[in-house]
Amino acid sequence: MAEQMSEELQKQIIDFQNMQRQLEIVLMQRQQAALAANELTIALEELGKASGKVYKIAGTIMVEADKAGLEKELKEKKESMDTRLSVLTKQEEKLRAKLRESQSTLQAKLSPKGRSKGEGETAIVT
Repeated sequence: MAEQMSEELQKQIIDFQNMQRQLEIVLMQRQQAALAANELTIALEELGKASGKVYKIAGTIMVEADKAGLEKELKEKKESMDTRLSVLTKQEEKLRAKLRESQSTLQAKLSPKGRSKGEGETAIVT
């Protein structure tokens, strides 16, 4: 029975692993948002250089669009994406802090039990 971990410790380890998965998801979402924001920036730059007719993709077809209206639409999308990126960055920072705290707690609880170094520990990359 001494070798078995307490239910509380097992729950903490599961919570730690869940937080790691949450961080991975947030990192992927943040990367996707950063790529989308970059694409919108490039589109706005190219739209600024354009003269004459401009077009946008609507579903599976390309339609002519008003340059000013398209520029407004792209700026709104860019602003929305920048906000999303900011929110995801804050979520990432909070999750990383929680993971560091949880890792320290788990290591302190696992170390005194005579485990060899590294056994039963889960490392995170920050």
